[in-house]
Amino acid sequence: MLLDEDDLSAIITRSLIEEYPIFKGRQAIAQNKTANLYQNQYDVALTTVLAIYSINEVLLKAESIYENPKVRIRPTDQVIESETARIFAFWDKFFELFPSAVKFLKGSKAVGLARNDGGPFYLRPIGQKIVADLYQALDESNQLHFMQFIAEVPVDIKDEFWRFILWNPTKETVLQNESLARAYLFYHFGLHQSKTVLAGMNANYAKNAGDIKLRVGPSLNLISKNS
Repeated sequence: MLLDEDDLSAIITRSLIEEYPIFKGRQAIAQNKTANLYQNQYDVALTTVLAIYSINEVLLKAESIYENPKVRIRPTDQVIESETARIFAFWDKFFELFPSAVKFLKGSKAVGLARNDGGPFYLRPIGQKIVADLYQALDESNQLHFMQFIAEVPVDIKDEFWRFILWNPTKETVLQNESLARAYLFYHFGLHQSKTVLAGMNANYAKNAGDIKLRVGPSLNLISKNS
């Protein structure tokens, strides 16, 4: 996958590893067989190759890049250059919003090792992917300026805010339900969601919590509050 010369997501993944300043020359992107990090990588790696690839898939508009998204033919150099710049811009914003991630990659092992006992949601691939989902949704709706208000979202996945969404406090494990975490983050930003998505979010939340009566709490409405 990573060596594919026709797949733009793979091409940009390589560019991020080899050229993006904060990643270049570091062991920041682990080449695992899964999207998740292994615990013994917490002191050096921020994310994984598969997570980076998945984020590229979110941020790239395949329908506008490929004539047939199911059959990927290498785009022109101009398209590769412009789309690479867009992906780099996302990571610029990511590190602007989460300066502790920069601190970690510049040598603060303590920041990364916090993942042994919860730690920042954005230091986990699932957290990075839902941040990318939010970034893309706000960009498509010309509301990218609201991205800054992610600073109002509790950071530690053991915080009550993330319980039964990213963190199971009973088993003390990370939950990997990306669709639930994405819907939950969108909900708190006040982004429109269908009744089906909201119903599914509540059902998954109750299932994870083990209490069928438990429902997602009040929305922070970060967009409305900060408009």
